[in-house]
Amino acid sequence: MASGPIVVHVLAKRRAVEEWRLLMGPTKVTEARLYYPDSIRARYGRRGEDFKNAVHGSTSRQEAEREIHFFFPEFIVEPLLKNEMAVDHLEEVINTVLTEGLSLCCKLKPAEPILWLANWLILNNSNKPKLPKDLAMVPT
Repeated sequence: MASGPIVVHVLAKRRAVEEWRLLMGPTKVTEARLYYPDSIRARYGRRGEDFKNAVHGSTSRQEAEREIHFFFPEFIVEPLLKNEMAVDHLEEVINTVLTEGLSLCCKLKPAEPILWLANWLILNNSNKPKLPKDLAMVPT
């Protein structure tokens, strides 16, 4: 799959696989140049070598998850919340934590309120992320 150094990214958005595939264009460079000249493969694929096409993208969500776990074994792929589940999550988790953080920020009046709130939200994330030791301090 790779003939040189690679850069691996995880795209996180609704319909990420489909939208990335549109940006990449057809697998064959010749076809990409002919029919999708603005695609990544048309612009950066190797001319005359149809399968040296500059980029790779998963063909399905399941394949994407398998490839994500190959490159990033510790990565957690969360299911997308829909409709009432998303509203419930916002009301029960996000709004509660955000209200607490904003209230404390108003009380403390830090010099850099946005940075303070960002740090506070990292430290009070209900998903409990692993933080580097230098970030694991209480914001002031």
